Amino acid sequence: MIVNLAMSINAIGQNPVWERYSEGLDTYDVMSFTHVGSIIYAGTNKGGVFKSSDNGSNWASMPLHNTLKQTSTWCMASIDTFIFAGQRGGGILRTSVNGTAWTIKNTGLTNKIVQDLIAVDTILYVATYGGGIFYSTNLGNNWSVLYNNNGMEDHKIYALANNTNYLYAGSAGISSLPDTGVAFRTQFGGSNWFRVNNGFIRNGAHLDSVFSMDANDSLVYAGTDDVGFYRTDNNGDDWKLVDSNTGDIHAIKLVGQNVYYGTVWGGVHSSFDNGKTFAANNTGLKFGPTSIPYLVKDFLVMDTLIFAATDIGVFRQAIPNILTSANKISSPKNKLNIYPNPTSGSTNFKFTLTHSELVCITIYDYVGKEINTLINTFVEPGEHTYNINTRNLDAGIYYVKFVSGNEVNVYSLISLK
Repeated sequence: MIVNLAMSINAIGQNPVWERYSEGLDTYDVMSFTHVGSIIYAGTNKGGVFKSSDNGSNWASMPLHNTLKQTSTWCMASIDTFIFAGQRGGGILRTSVNGTAWTIKNTGLTNKIVQDLIAVDTILYVATYGGGIFYSTNLGNNWSVLYNNNGMEDHKIYALANNTNYLYAGSAGISSLPDTGVAFRTQFGGSNWFRVNNGFIRNGAHLDSVFSMDANDSLVYAGTDDVGFYRTDNNGDDWKLVDSNTGDIHAIKLVGQNVYYGTVWGGVHSSFDNGKTFAANNTGLKFGPTSIPYLVKDFLVMDTLIFAATDIGVFRQAIPNILTSANKISSPKNKLNIYPNPTSGSTNFKFTLTHSELVCITIYDYVGKEINTLINTFVEPGEHTYNINTRNLDAGIYYVKFVSGNEVNVYSLISLK
C-alpha cells in the first residue's frame, strides 16, 4: 500500500526554553510531581495537591486534607490508580484517581518526616529524616523498616533512586568524626545496605549531604549540599565529580542521554551528552519580578516534555535530542525504512507487519517539539509505504518516532532544503 501525505512544518527551534504552565494553581510553591497515565499531579507547600489532564495547561485542586495544609507535600509517587503524597512531618497520604478524599497511611511508619518516596513495581519505599528507610508491599497500609537499617549507620535519608538491580539512598551525614556514609546501595532481594562513598569530595573535614539521586542501568547521579554533582558508572563503587558549579541540588532527572538537575538559587543545569558537559538551562524560568526560582525541587517527564516544580510555579520544556529518549529499543521487531534520507522533496516511510497492530508515526523537530502525526491507527498485516512531501521542511535534522504495538523506535530524518 502506498499513501501520499503532505504536511506543513514550522521552523526548527534550537535552544531549550522553559514556559510557565501554572493556570489554576492556588499556590505557586510547587514541591513534587507524579502521574497516572496522562494525568499529572503536583504537590505544593501547604496548598494541597493539584492535577492536570492537558500537560499542565490547566490545573484543578484535589480534595484537601488538614495534613496537606499543615506541611509540605515534599514528594509523590503512584502505583496503578493510587496516588501517594509524602509530607515532611505528616507521613504518607493516599488517594486514587477518582478518589474524593485523602487517607493517612502511617501504620508502622515510626518517623513521619518524609524526604523521598518512590514506587518500584508494586513496592513503595520511603526515606525519612531520622528513621531510615521504610517499605510497604500493600499500597501503604502497613510499613516496615527495610532490613532494619542494617549497614546504614546514618538514618537521616534525603534521597532514593533505583535501577533494575539496585536501590540507592543519599543521606545527611554527620558533623563529627568519624564520618558516616552519605551514599548507600543495596541489591533488590538483599538483606543489608553498603556504604558507597569513594570519590566524594569533602567540604572541610566531612562529607556533605546527598540531597538527590537518579539512576538507570548504566549511570547513577548524586546531587550534594554544596560539593558538586557526581556520577558513577559502576553502581557506586567509584564516584566522579562532573559539575562543581552547582550549589545545593534537590532534583535530578535522566532522560536518555540528557541529564537535568535543579538547585537552590541556581535554577536548572542540564547536559545533553550523558553528563560530560553541563550548562545553565534557565531561559524562560522566571515569573514577575523573580528572575530565577529560589528552589527547583522536582522534575517529571511526559513523552517529549519535561516539567519543573519550582517555588514560582510549574514550568515546561521540550526535551532536546529525542533520538536518545529512554523508550528507544535497540532490536525492533518491526523496522521503519526511510528513503531517500537525506531528502529534498519527498521521502518514503516503509514497514512490514506480520499481524494487525496499532501504528503511530510522528515527526519532531530538533528540540523534541511535535510537528505532525502522520498516522495513528490500527494497520493490517503486510507491507506498507507512506510517501511524504517534505518540500515545506526547513533544512535541518528531524526525528521520526515509530510506534508499532508496544515497540517504540526513533529515527533521524535530514532535510536538505
